[in-house]
Amino acid sequence: MQRIFKNLISLGIFAITFGLLIECFLYLQMTDRRAHVLEDWEDIIGLDEEVWFLGDSRTSTHINPVQIELKSNRSVYNLGYDGFRIGMGVKRVNFALHHAESPPKYIVVQSDISYIDTRRVQSNFPMKDGMLRYFWSNQIGINTSFSDYENWRGLDAWVPLLRYKGYPLMFFKHLIGWNRWDKRASKGYWNDIGGVGGFVDSKPTAQAQQLTLMGLDSVAAHHNIQVIGLIPPSAGGQERPPLSLLDSLMPGELIWDFSFFLDDLDVNYFKDSKHFSPSGVELYSDSIASLVNNLH
Repeated sequence: MQRIFKNLISLGIFAITFGLLIECFLYLQMTDRRAHVLEDWEDIIGLDEEVWFLGDSRTSTHINPVQIELKSNRSVYNLGYDGFRIGMGVKRVNFALHHAESPPKYIVVQSDISYIDTRRVQSNFPMKDGMLRYFWSNQIGINTSFSDYENWRGLDAWVPLLRYKGYPLMFFKHLIGWNRWDKRASKGYWNDIGGVGGFVDSKPTAQAQQLTLMGLDSVAAHHNIQVIGLIPPSAGGQERPPLSLLDSLMPGELIWDFSFFLDDLDVNYFKDSKHFSPSGVELYSDSIASLVNNLH
């Protein structure tokens, strides 16, 4: 029995040591070869652009800052993140402000039902696989910033590799540094989303009852930043919140309403009911550039 006990201890020590070595290797990978999700945080360190765009995939894949900068007098960065809600977006803004060279003059926030409806705020955190790489290493303060992340477990931050349980493919991707892509070159714009939603009936969804900015207005006021609302396109304007609610939420602020922009859902401009094709992105970014250029 004593021998079995010693063997178990030896096995445990070996497993922990091996796990720590793998963690060290993953850490080195994180400082050199970056996966897609990782870039979405490390690439917003050191920003000095005047205009930040905040939202979900209809921001990250619709708004091309490089194109906007060519046609306006403002520097622009896209903080959009696929699947986010406003709560996580505010964390993203706080993180970017903490690491910024200088704060922006404007934050243009996606202002549709899917992003700022109070009923959807509880789903404002990314899936756990989107944060796996940060759980163990606090290299840039990520896991401190997201200590209230709903899928956070204390053991994930202390037990080597435990957080990868159930995510073998993600572990393999991180191990080999797969899918490196520097989003700083595109200034946060992501042009790689497919038309996964299909083309749906343009009947409006259930109307929003309450909208929230989750404190973005207070953060902006503290840094003397003007907040601008942006209602992105969708089939039949189905994600357009009642403007009376939006005006109450953002009194006196600019609101750019594109809810019916290219509303015919021409397949030349749309991949699905909510996401543009490259041609649609070009037209939309040109229209946004005109508004950005007129900011005072």
